[in-house]
Amino acid sequence: MDTFGGDSRPPGIPRCATGASPALSQTILAGYFGTQQVQFTVDSLVTHTTHTYDSTNDLMQEVEAARIYAGFHYHHSVVEGRELGRKVGHQLVKEFFQSSNEDREGNVEIGRGTNADQRN
Repeated sequence: MDTFGGDSRPPGIPRCATGASPALSQTILAGYFGTQQVQFTVDSLVTHTTHTYDSTNDLMQEVEAARIYAGFHYHHSVVEGRELGRKVGHQLVKEFFQSSNEDREGNVEIGRGTNADQRN
């Protein structure tokens, strides 16, 4: 079996930043809405099921667990990917987003507009 840094890899999936995407998405969504406590629903066209999450963190944890259970990543790879995803997400939020809480309170920096303005 192929190894990277002494760790075995699951077949076909390199041990790399692929596991960073759940934390990246979670960090961006939480930064955009100004809170992790955002309830949302995801529909699957494959399984025809619906899943409701009470926070962005709930989604991240479920996706990470699914990657481990499916054999795509080992736990340590998911932990490393989560850290990388959060770092990248925080940088993107800092550079490109303002909290919607700030928008509601009127604490918008001059010249940057609101999230709604930035989306249009």
